Amino acid sequence: MDNAYLKKIAKDALAGRWGIAATGSLIYFCIYSVCQLPSLISNIYEAMIMFDYAAPDFISSIYTFPVFAFISSIMSLVVMFALPVLAFGFYSMGYKAVNGYKIETSTIFDGFRNFGNVFILYLLTTLYTVLWSMLFIIPGIVKAISYSMANFIMAENPDIKPSDAINESKKLMEGRKLDYFLFSWSFIGWYLLNLLTLGVLTLWTMPYINTACAAFYETVKREKYGDYAPYVYKNMLYKQLEAGYYVDPQQFGAPYGQSPYGYAPNQQNGAPYGQSPYGYAPNQQNGAPYGQSPYGYAPNQQNGAPYGQSPYGYAPNQQNGAPYVNPNPAGYTDVNAYSPEQNGNNYNM
Repeated sequence: MDNAYLKKIAKDALAGRWGIAATGSLIYFCIYSVCQLPSLISNIYEAMIMFDYAAPDFISSIYTFPVFAFISSIMSLVVMFALPVLAFGFYSMGYKAVNGYKIETSTIFDGFRNFGNVFILYLLTTLYTVLWSMLFIIPGIVKAISYSMANFIMAENPDIKPSDAINESKKLMEGRKLDYFLFSWSFIGWYLLNLLTLGVLTLWTMPYINTACAAFYETVKREKYGDYAPYVYKNMLYKQLEAGYYVDPQQFGAPYGQSPYGYAPNQQNGAPYGQSPYGYAPNQQNGAPYGQSPYGYAPNQQNGAPYGQSPYGYAPNQQNGAPYVNPNPAGYTDVNAYSPEQNGNNYNM
């Protein structure tokens, strides 16, 4: 896995869209900060009381405000339920950017369009990771990496069940966990720069890192599914592929010609895609290959006569395979060039 190449994909995908990505990050961090403010005030007030310090008047007035406890409870619920769904917007933004879809500032709110599935996915991955971490830290890290593609899978296919997204992520990451671990650590310099800039640089690094991770996802998906990768999660196609079922080539809306399946709906007998709209023209029989004529063989050609210079390969009244010659080289007025009785005799005879 070429980490430098994946990062280049991310940079190219965000080219001309860094402002949109940074604005999305700013929205997220503003909402996050507002939601954390009541908890921060409570912690400061309680810590100062614990160490016998007089809390500043403005903190005391806020903390003792009649509805402060209610506001604090509401914000806690937002942090618990809404912020994980809001964070999903980074995965959606990365996936869309890598695949050439339009991204907007509002992309950061994509998770709310599929709130139930996104939240359950967050809940399950967090629960599984915590449970594995209780055994030891390393199993927890390994499982977190196994689940790391689940958000991108759901960003691509919002209708997928959270449990299916997790299982599919585990399949994609088989044999790729160490690659992803090293890939993640390659961003350590950016994390340090975030600290040095007091988090300001995070506005750009957060979407950049997630877009690079989306490039990783697309890479492992294509390695597993090949030409089917762009359509792999449509109508649970991945389940059919895993089970070895036959997949209808045009079942998933693949555009004609560019389709990875390469067969149009009305092609028969496995005819490969060719220059004709159907590979083989409608009235071609016996597997006649596509030729220069609209039909490969002209309508009145018989016995496999090859396409020639005449519209029909052979002039209308030529019989027994007499070869076509230039019409009337000696100035004859006979438009058929050969009379019906000649049957292939030389024109000048």
